[in-house]
Amino acid sequence: MKLEKIPFITFLDQLRTDFDIFFYSDKTGMPIQPQSHPYYEMYFLISGDVAYYTDYGLAMLKAGDVVFVNCHETHCPIVLDPSVPYERIILDVSPATLERLSKGDTDLRCCFLENNCRVLRFPTVVGNSLRLVLHNLLKLKQQRPYGGALLADAYLIEFLVTVMQYTHTRQGEESVQPPEPYQIFAIVDQFIAERLDSHISIDDLAKLVCMSKYHFMRIFRRVTGKSVYQHITDKRLELVESLVARGEAYTAAASQSGFGDYSCFYRAFFKKHGVSPREYFRRGARGEAMDA
Repeated sequence: MKLEKIPFITFLDQLRTDFDIFFYSDKTGMPIQPQSHPYYEMYFLISGDVAYYTDYGLAMLKAGDVVFVNCHETHCPIVLDPSVPYERIILDVSPATLERLSKGDTDLRCCFLENNCRVLRFPTVVGNSLRLVLHNLLKLKQQRPYGGALLADAYLIEFLVTVMQYTHTRQGEESVQPPEPYQIFAIVDQFIAERLDSHISIDDLAKLVCMSKYHFMRIFRRVTGKSVYQHITDKRLELVESLVARGEAYTAAASQSGFGDYSCFYRAFFKKHGVSPREYFRRGARGEAMDA
């Protein structure tokens, strides 16, 4: 049976059943949208060039990695290369369900409460076993067979117990690495590009890549050769020129690009081009050389 893959549309604010499972497949980039929700989530990466942000840090993922997200924990996948097909299986489970399925000294919530790194990288045999269980859950959702609720409970228990057995016995496993400076820049650059029309603070950017504000500013300057604020300003000026090229008036384009007032835009524009915006775009309309 072929599993149904769907493009991602939106996050679930509430889980209306004991659990839900989705096989998402996207061929374009995804916006960076940190979120939290009142249920547990397991994220199994099938393919893609992805970093994952949680309250516990930022990690570079490989196919087969599983991220465990606690209730109300802020988290966000970040697609670094949109040209790579991005596929993942998301399993959402209610707290009441895990409490109901736990027995004696086997508390299935331990996968979320004790795993501070939040990301596990399994040996191939274990990873394939977990993926098979997720496929079985997806088939249940598609087919809705007789006894499906009991089978779903069994598969959920199998998945979580397999994870717990591995975490209690693992030795010499491959560790999940934090991002390199150039990858940090790619993440921040994407976040900035998606929010040029609104306020962007250095505190928010540093939090996204799990760094202190001043350490982040040093790393950013080392990678780009300029300050964070200068980079944001340059991106906004590029957006203004792009909007004007599509027929927008430069004053409206400045407002749409996140410049709080015209004087801020004028100073930044003049500093870059050496002429006023009016003169610059007048020359462009006449086909003259743009910069002074």
